[in-house]
Order: sequence, then structure tokens, then C-alpha cells
Amino acid sequence: VLPFLVSLLSMAWRAGRKRAWWILLIALGINLGALFFTGSRAAWVAAGCIAIIYSIFGLKDKRVWLAAGTVFLVLVLIFFILSPPEFVKKRFSSLSATEAAEGRIYMYQLAFDFFLSHPVFGLGMGMEGQRIVENNLRATWAAVENAFLTYLVSHGLVGLIAFLLVFIMYWALLLHVRNNSPGDPFLYFLSEAFILGMVGYVIANMFGAWLLFAIPMHTLFWFFVGMGGSLYNIYREGEPAPARRYSLHLT
Repeated sequence: VLPFLVSLLSMAWRAGRKRAWWILLIALGINLGALFFTGSRAAWVAAGCIAIIYSIFGLKDKRVWLAAGTVFLVLVLIFFILSPPEFVKKRFSSLSATEAAEGRIYMYQLAFDFFLSHPVFGLGMGMEGQRIVENNLRATWAAVENAFLTYLVSHGLVGLIAFLLVFIMYWALLLHVRNNSPGDPFLYFLSEAFILGMVGYVIANMFGAWLLFAIPMHTLFWFFVGMGGSLYNIYREGEPAPARRYSLHLT
């Protein structure tokens, strides 16, 4: 939601829609409050990366308030690192947080071992593997809290590279739309929002296997892909038709 609010703020500002701008600004404040108070570490990392990319976009098209907003967020982040609230401390230093981190590292190591045993095509769609360990015991791996590592184990390098190509094509097409539509606020700002929405989605899935198992995450993924393709089609419809080439054949 964060990049859509920021991009719509830019659109409302350019269109001179002051009432809409204030409403979106209030919505942005609610969104940032939700990001903070829910304590989602994956969302914090994603929001930080989105803010950094927005600062680059803002400097390029002279939206200085975006760069200033990013600097402000960085200063707030430094403040909370130096003097974090109690519930933030618990998210990083409590016994459960330590155990969760240790368990995640162990699962990463186990998943990497399974990947090395089948590096090209992976273990298959079941995403389950077994290996013999000491005393003839079996260690079973089903999923790890990283969608891309899970995909690497289940489908190997071939499957992961093919999957990543979807993201690369998505971002390449929308960057093309954004860079070539400075005079069309609808295409310019919405393509920017979908680019950064997918950035947040990818980062969030680096901290969970939701992409592979949760129906809402599947739905969100195809929503992004479908809307990105629709924006590209709108952009293509507005392009001038290519000049026809005529050739003269002499016999």
C-alpha cells in the first residue's frame, strides 16, 4: 500500500487536487503507523528499500519532497535504533526472537544442503526431501521461511531463474512505461507504484514462504503482474503507429 499512497500523492499534487492530497497524506500517516505498531520486521525492511528507491526517483524528476521524506525516515530509524520502544526491543532481543533466528539459520543450512544434492532441477513440486543423518535418523525438510530459497530447493537453478525472469520482465516493462510517459501522470505514477509495490512484495517473501502456500499472496502476485501488463498495453495503445515500409521490386 505504501508506494501507491506516495505515487497518488504525487499525482494529486501535480493535478492541484489539494483536498485529495490531504486525504492521501492522512492515509499515508495511518499506513506508516500500522507498519510501526504491528512490528512486522519484513515490512520494515521492505518499506526502507521502497523509501530509498523513491528518493532516487524523486531526485531524478525533481520531487524534492520525496528525497526529503526519505532523509526524515532515515533519521527516525536512527533514533529508534538508538532508543527503541520496548515492544521493538522484544522483536529483536527477546528469547523467542533469538530462538526464531537460530531456527531460521538452521533451516537455511538444511535447505542449502538439499539444494546441493539436486542443484539443477531440484527435488520436485512436493518440496520435501529426506537425508540420512547420524544414527540412521532422518531429517525432513518441507519449507523454509524464504520463498526463493524454497523455490530453489524444489525447482533447482533452472526453475528459480525462470521464475526470476518474470520479475525482471515485469520491472523492465514498467520502467519503460514510466520513463517514456512523463506527460501522462496516470501512466507515470501508477507504473511507479506497481514497480515499488512488487519490490515490497519480493522483499517480504524473502522472510517467509507465503508466495508458495498462502492464497492471498498468490492473488496479490497475479494482481501485480496483471495490472502491470494492463498499464503496458495502455501505454502501447497511445504510441504512434509505426511507419509502414514499402518496397519496390523491379523485375
